Amino acid sequence: MNLLAIETSSPRGSIAICIDGEVRFFKDWQRPKGRPRKGEKFLSHSEMVGMAIEEGLKECDLTMKSFDHLLTSIGPGSFTGIRVGLAAVKSFAFALDIPCYGYTSLQVLAEKGRDQNLPVLTLVNAYKNQVYAAAYKSETLELQWGPEALPLDQLESRLSEEKYFALGDGLEVYREDFCEKVRQKINLSNESLIQYPNAAELTQLHLKQQDFSQNCRWTDLNPLYLRASEAEEKLQAGLLKPVEEL
Repeated sequence: MNLLAIETSSPRGSIAICIDGEVRFFKDWQRPKGRPRKGEKFLSHSEMVGMAIEEGLKECDLTMKSFDHLLTSIGPGSFTGIRVGLAAVKSFAFALDIPCYGYTSLQVLAEKGRDQNLPVLTLVNAYKNQVYAAAYKSETLELQWGPEALPLDQLESRLSEEKYFALGDGLEVYREDFCEKVRQKINLSNESLIQYPNAAELTQLHLKQQDFSQNCRWTDLNPLYLRASEAEEKLQAGLLKPVEEL
């Protein structure tokens, strides 16, 4: 089985090509913070996805028609990034009639902790003192709760286990803001743990989790947004006014 996976829900984007269970091509990139200086140009996720796919096809001697399944993460995460991955996979799936599948970015992130013999807790920075959070059982990654957007002061009430193997950039961002009880339940070591979901883990999650008896069509893929965008929040607060119709 040939798989193409795209992961662009976080500042670190990636694509992976998996052939018969083995990742044969992987490319990732980091989206720089802030705006480019005068004379600089930052490549967007959408630009990088196209170039990375072209590079992967050449290296693996494949065409887009070679893939049996197309995969992407549906969120939560960057609103723009989620749309980039979904648009690419849905376009290819529609044009080439290839089944496509979507997984939450927290599921993809949790795949790295599957063999840790502890429940897996994923904490992704949702900004404004919030995290996108979900908890999974060890080994099977069966969902215990979530995904949900949680204020930091509500995280403690959701942690029912004594200890969690925790992953995600929310760990680093809010390391000093967790209360003592939360800090005791999750790993806060200085080891370099995975901070972002990636496309290689997405292929492995798909191979372990998915029932292939029912193909997923491009029309079945929808983004998972757990909170309003900043623009929507400003509009709701009356800080922005809708554009009047001409």
